[in-house]
Amino acid sequence: MWNHRSLFKVRSALLVIALCAGDLAAQNTWSPASWNTAAQEEVQVDEDGALILGNVDPEVNLASRKPATDQTGAAARVTDGNTSRNSAWSSQTASAFNFFIQVDLEEARLVNRVVIVPVRDNTIDFIKGYSIETSLDNIVFKEQLIKNRNLENLVDTTFTPVVARYVRVKVKAIDRIHVVQVSEIEIYGGGFLSAGSFVAEVDDFGLAAPKNFGQVRWDAEVPEGTELTMQFRTGPTAAPNDQWSDWTEPIDEAAGTLLALPEPRRYFQYQVNLAADDPSLSARLSRLEVDYGDPLAAVVSAEVVRDDEGVAEPDTLPADEVPVGQMRDFLYRLRAEIGSGSGFDILRLKMPNHVSIKGILLEGAELIEGEDYALGGDGVSADIRFAPRIEDDAELEVRFSTVLFDELNIFSGQILDAESPDNPQEIEANGSRQNALAIFGAGLVDQVFDKGTLEVVPNPFSPDGDGRFDAVQFRYQLAKLNIARPVTLRIFDLTGRPLRHIELQQKSGTHVVEWDGRDDDGERVPPGLYLFQVEVDSGDGIAFNGAVGVAY
Repeated sequence: MWNHRSLFKVRSALLVIALCAGDLAAQNTWSPASWNTAAQEEVQVDEDGALILGNVDPEVNLASRKPATDQTGAAARVTDGNTSRNSAWSSQTASAFNFFIQVDLEEARLVNRVVIVPVRDNTIDFIKGYSIETSLDNIVFKEQLIKNRNLENLVDTTFTPVVARYVRVKVKAIDRIHVVQVSEIEIYGGGFLSAGSFVAEVDDFGLAAPKNFGQVRWDAEVPEGTELTMQFRTGPTAAPNDQWSDWTEPIDEAAGTLLALPEPRRYFQYQVNLAADDPSLSARLSRLEVDYGDPLAAVVSAEVVRDDEGVAEPDTLPADEVPVGQMRDFLYRLRAEIGSGSGFDILRLKMPNHVSIKGILLEGAELIEGEDYALGGDGVSADIRFAPRIEDDAELEVRFSTVLFDELNIFSGQILDAESPDNPQEIEANGSRQNALAIFGAGLVDQVFDKGTLEVVPNPFSPDGDGRFDAVQFRYQLAKLNIARPVTLRIFDLTGRPLRHIELQQKSGTHVVEWDGRDDDGERVPPGLYLFQVEVDSGDGIAFNGAVGVAY
């Protein structure tokens, strides 16, 4: 397969619509009918119509301009395309048995042909016997072929394809009269490219009106040693420009990921990224699906600022900055222009840390919790459900308090229809300032984990199943972790024997971990004193220890 170059002429992506029964909130599904790879050499389409990595051209010299050395470690000019004597490698001695030249292809490639080119117009000092050896690690080399007697000035030899990064040509015969000179070593093979991206043409979803984009799913085969990720972006213009969103971070979850993109938008584009460590393999993308629906609002935008109302001595910092590690009040100001949208009844705020909602205003009037709205969520994601639903243009203001720990803290949000919650509409920054949905932290804390913030409550606790103090909570704060890192809670008895091991992924913010008094086998531990350790894998080996009591 590695010598085969697929030639396919495929049509432009077609819009395939699967309509679900329902009203304006109904979701549709779009799929590209084929992959238009005509202008993209890094990828191709296989005989079954799947997108795969492109083939390496078997006529392309893989050694061209790659580093080469001889047995002494000195550079050998055998990959520069120059066949003159002054650009050749010479053994310098007729006693050159087992001398070698080695080419580093700089990545694993499929190799099946090596050409040893003599110096131009030199028919005497060519290699009289040779072997070809290959290696992946520059430690263990395997002999692919050997020829102890060679009468050909130009050597062109093939062997069974092998995956290799290093190719070594070794002198295996000498005449004790002539030196050995080699002007070029050429290496050929095939297989798949090591990486490639397919950038789809822009698709127009706005034949009637701009759309909201929901989950993406795809069908793919990803053998071990290969990789497939997807990226997406949206925009208001037919050609991508500075009004378009950035590409999403690469997504590798094929089962379904909700797209967090500016919406509603008329235009949509995706990119497929393929990679392989083994050049004989490629991931295969056979189908892509994107859910979309009509917008809930024509425009929904917001900003977040510090709330200094009632503060005796407000910070002299700008309105989008606060000192880190301190409880502060904030305002989340949202404006929804419903237009032809269907409206919404849930506002979902995604915060960088746990928040406490202090009040909500609609068109300047204070709403009453339990009558006008209900609160839900886990404290980091706060759901505000309105009754009745909001179907007209509206200005909302949410007052809340939280503690921030990072230099950049993003307050993202969505509006949802409770009857169709699978495709929320992303809230955009309102343009009042750059990064209108961000608050910056001033005076970063020195430590990732401040032991002074660690609380163990209740201590002791009584895990006897009576509903009172049945679990102990370890409460702490992490800082300077803008991506989730491994955090481990371990429980030991007084002899140091491990009993319980809880692994988590956490980033900056306030966290609570519970232990129910049971060991890793699910057995309740006896009463007594136990040791605990909270370890944060931040690269610095941070761990804190303490004791907790169990009583019955």
